Amino acid sequence: AVLLSHGDLAHAGGLAYAFARLGLSCPVYATLPVSRLSKLALYDAHEGVAEQSAAGAPFTLDEIDAALSRVSELKYSQTVLLSGRAAGLSLTPLPAGGSLGGAMWRVSKALEEVLFLPRFSHQKERLLAAAALEELPRPTLLLADIGAARANPLPRKAREARLGELLAHHLARGGDVLVPVDTCFRVLELCLVLEAMWAADRKMQRYGLVLLSHVASATVHLAASQLEWMGAQVTAAFDAKRTNPFAFRHVQVATSLEQALDRPSPKVVLASAADASHGFAARLLPAVCAAPNALLLFTAPPRPGTIGASLLASPMPQSVSLKTRERVPLEPAE
Repeated sequence: AVLLSHGDLAHAGGLAYAFARLGLSCPVYATLPVSRLSKLALYDAHEGVAEQSAAGAPFTLDEIDAALSRVSELKYSQTVLLSGRAAGLSLTPLPAGGSLGGAMWRVSKALEEVLFLPRFSHQKERLLAAAALEELPRPTLLLADIGAARANPLPRKAREARLGELLAHHLARGGDVLVPVDTCFRVLELCLVLEAMWAADRKMQRYGLVLLSHVASATVHLAASQLEWMGAQVTAAFDAKRTNPFAFRHVQVATSLEQALDRPSPKVVLASAADASHGFAARLLPAVCAAPNALLLFTAPPRPGTIGASLLASPMPQSVSLKTRERVPLEPAE
């Protein structure tokens, strides 16, 4: 069986390729939000890679649909008993934090229990509660990503204040800000942070704030319908005031480059993909790098070997090679 923990490319990006090209044939399990967001992330990646690569995307839209149709959608704490060669095993998704519907998996057989945490968050955020690891019984075996253990992040309020200072500084100088983001993983939390920032500061409301991906509208609509998967603070606000956190007043959604460019500058553009290797972020990158007052802001380390990782290399390179492609409609005479 395949267990999907989160809906981003790092966790679900190879699913369609594995079923279509590698002969994978097995059940797939995920929470409902992860299943739906995975499809949107793969759709966006397909379009973004197809625009930037002469070879096109490594999988088709039909292959994405076929792979995601195999997913059994579960609720948190819902236990599934496997059959066949895996008879006797049971699977249970538990809240992992970090992304909407993000799960850690408890795999049990008889008295043995394995807890699988490929990525989790122990910090409470605007959108989600923290993973409640201390409430779980001690497993026989723990498999966990220790990347977060090596990090030493600032407290949430300090991080958000620093982000606000950076954005305000460059916007006041007339420069646009490009923030490469994932399609529907951490970008949801970032949207809530920036929406609150714009709502609290009239000066920031002079500037545009754009969420740009091929599936941006669908992502926001899906997130708005998944309140039961969010933290207690969000659900309490909805119960008391009927306010949905994704009914944005300041974040403007765009699904094409033309829609984003139509917004007056200076502005902040959250554009996929997170490492700027493809998608709208790659297409906007040359203009941002050429503008003297613009800012290219990564909120997470880009994947090694990508243009984003090259730009953040230490020592900073004097030059970076960047190839871009653009689809140009043929004129009638051609």
